[in-house]
Amino acid sequence: KNEYQRMQLPNLQWRFTQLNSRCELCPSYPPVLVVPANVTDTKLKVASKFRTSGRLPVLCWKNPLGNTCIFRSSQPRLGLKRNRSEIDEQLLHIFGQLTNPDLLIHGGKSLLVIDCRPQANAVGNVAKGGN
Repeated sequence: KNEYQRMQLPNLQWRFTQLNSRCELCPSYPPVLVVPANVTDTKLKVASKFRTSGRLPVLCWKNPLGNTCIFRSSQPRLGLKRNRSEIDEQLLHIFGQLTNPDLLIHGGKSLLVIDCRPQANAVGNVAKGGN
């Protein structure tokens, strides 16, 4: 919490959630998560079920002087049928609005998604039902 407070969080756009307080939602995440203030814990639970190991998108770092942020998550569970989750997509859209509201007004994309896995791991995960 001290590190988040250094980044001036929580604020009007971001809040702390205790949803992972017993590390049951996602064992590899800390007990306190920072999420958009307007997203309910119920929606976060649904979004976590669409992500491998429950690693829903959460805020890790925010520039205290602006909107630039870094988020972490695991890959979505698209599977071979390319399944979708409306709530997961809404969550990513909200992240985009919070980090770059001016770009959205002009119809641009506001999130840059970087997959840090080796390509062989990414291909293997698709075969297992991930993305």
